Amino acid sequence: MCQPSSAFCREARRYTEQSSGWPRRADKRIAMITSVRDLGKMYYSGAYEALAAAKARGVAVEIVTEIDLPALEIVKHYEFAEIRHRAESKMKMVLKDEEEALITVSGGTEEEVALWTYSQSFASAMQSIASNEFNAGIDLASISTALKTGRPAESFKIITEDREYEENMMSLLTSARADVYIGFNLYPTFSAPAVLAVLRSLADRGVKIRVLSAPSSDEVEIVKQLHNAIEFRISAFQTDVQMMIVDGKDMLFSNAARSQARKSGINIRTNLSGMVSFMHNIVADVWLDSREYILELETLQQSIVLNRCAGAVKGKMQERGIEVELGNKMMGRSGVLHKFDIISPGTETSNRIAISFLAHSDPETTGTRLMESKIKLLDCEPIELVVGMLVKQGESDGAVNKLARAVGLRIVQASDPEELAELVFHEIEKRY
Repeated sequence: MCQPSSAFCREARRYTEQSSGWPRRADKRIAMITSVRDLGKMYYSGAYEALAAAKARGVAVEIVTEIDLPALEIVKHYEFAEIRHRAESKMKMVLKDEEEALITVSGGTEEEVALWTYSQSFASAMQSIASNEFNAGIDLASISTALKTGRPAESFKIITEDREYEENMMSLLTSARADVYIGFNLYPTFSAPAVLAVLRSLADRGVKIRVLSAPSSDEVEIVKQLHNAIEFRISAFQTDVQMMIVDGKDMLFSNAARSQARKSGINIRTNLSGMVSFMHNIVADVWLDSREYILELETLQQSIVLNRCAGAVKGKMQERGIEVELGNKMMGRSGVLHKFDIISPGTETSNRIAISFLAHSDPETTGTRLMESKIKLLDCEPIELVVGMLVKQGESDGAVNKLARAVGLRIVQASDPEELAELVFHEIEKRY
């Protein structure tokens, strides 16, 4: 049954027939990467009996092969071995105790080149390859169920190296057809240029991508560039956990701290339906409870600009010799501490001066902030309150003035931060 064209089968039979052949001399483990076709030939060549005898002696027999429905009839005869399913490789191998190796490489449709060696260093290196293929494979029961039912085989794979994690991430991403959830940290794993390019490509194809992440300076530019194509939200769940769920069926998970290597944490890829469904529901719930990232980002950027305005005004006051109090909180008559951007003690002829900077938003939000400023003023009287309002370029002053009149405040406003700082300082100068 062993055709001359199969170098693997010829070599396997030749070494089996020798009293010193590799299966008969194995003490610990025999690892194989082969085809179902060669397994069928080996069943009649004597290699099968040698492998079964090795197993009976306590030798572990591990076989990696590509399995389809017809192949199940062949591999069922190898019930003594642990068999895993992987896509067929051009390179086949048999390894004995990490010291002896038989390797064949396909050079064409009916041509193979075989190599046998007794080299511990070489066999050990090949064993690492075989172990990776075996651990990444799907067990026989799962692939059998999948083939008979038409549903994908369930798998659970532990990943130990960064490179392997990245390869799984890219392969899983590119398989997306409907939707992708990424949480709870975008940076640094999912912010690599190659990953961002794939995310943009998926979005262009209509795949819905939702990213949950904690705001950080590392992510600002990424969010700015992609927020129209990809949905970003600030995660209400702050953690180092990173996960990606594709089409609600396949998941990549890591609990390694962002600053540490993958091997320092638990890293898995799985499509176990119960586990993926459970985590998918968690991420979906967190998404609903989380805030729009881009809106929060705009608020954050406004805060940075307003802090610069306050710093500029404080500098001008100190240059002019106007005293600035240490600290920015004032106790109100109600016993509540109220925060302002700058407080000046005033003079013999003027009350204490408090300065607040605000950014104009929608009428409801702006009105609420102005009302809060009015409450601070009333609770802390007698003080004078100067409010600097940063408005958007070309924005009408009418809406701001109308709100200011409604709450009884006079507002200094400008669209340029430097101009706003200058105008607020002039208002302070008038009081000295």
